[in-house]
Amino acid sequence: MSSGHVLVIGCAAGPASPFGIEADSRAITSQQVSVAAVATANATRRNGESYQTVQTTPEGLHAELEKAISQSDLDPTNCNVVKIANNGQLNSAYTGAILDPIAIRVIADMLPSMQRTVVLDMERWFHTDMDPSRDDALAAFCSHILPHTSVLCATVDDALSLLEHAGAPVPPPRGIPDIKLIGITLRHLGPTYVVIKQEFVDEGEGVTSLQYVLCGPQEEPAYDRLRCKNPNAVAGASYSAASAIAAHLAKGVDAPEAVPAAFTHIQKTMTR
Repeated sequence: MSSGHVLVIGCAAGPASPFGIEADSRAITSQQVSVAAVATANATRRNGESYQTVQTTPEGLHAELEKAISQSDLDPTNCNVVKIANNGQLNSAYTGAILDPIAIRVIADMLPSMQRTVVLDMERWFHTDMDPSRDDALAAFCSHILPHTSVLCATVDDALSLLEHAGAPVPPPRGIPDIKLIGITLRHLGPTYVVIKQEFVDEGEGVTSLQYVLCGPQEEPAYDRLRCKNPNAVAGASYSAASAIAAHLAKGVDAPEAVPAAFTHIQKTMTR
């Protein structure tokens, strides 16, 4: 492995799952970056279909985070990155790092002392209804996680939902200029950089289009659109965007270069 290390925090969903910390780890190690993973919960299949989720205890989560951080500190050449994932819902079982208020408190308490670059993946956060603890969890998330976030990666829908729950709703975008404004607005919640991604699958042409807006301290948000051959019309290419960004950041690349490099990596992966 090259220099660089990513600590992935999220739900364990099994080695073959397209979501969860295992999928994140595969996406990161494919770019020659080492990974440590800490599970905030474990999702296991029940009756071969639905999932049952068991949350990690606060004491267990704290101990595993401390262990992972201390081990990565043994190599001073590492440019360490923390990637926090949620990955939504697996067949009615809530998963992820941020849906559980207790996990939020444990992670938030440790973030200031971690001194790591934090990549926050919002994929599938708001795709389903959640229990009443959702509002408390989101409030704690906005107050304690977002201010420590270096790069926030979200879909348009998740970005709109987050702004609504933060008390700063904006109308749905009608074009790229509106998406740029959404990203700028999200930065007021704390993240240094905001990446808003979209994926479009054209079954007729057998092509996937990936586009993203990057908002940061620079004056003008960046925008790009990449086309990838996809004859089988498989959706989900953008799921690994945050992991790819984290891998490039771990190599010491700054966010304005890491984001386009990550999407180019996804494009190349699809065309192999």
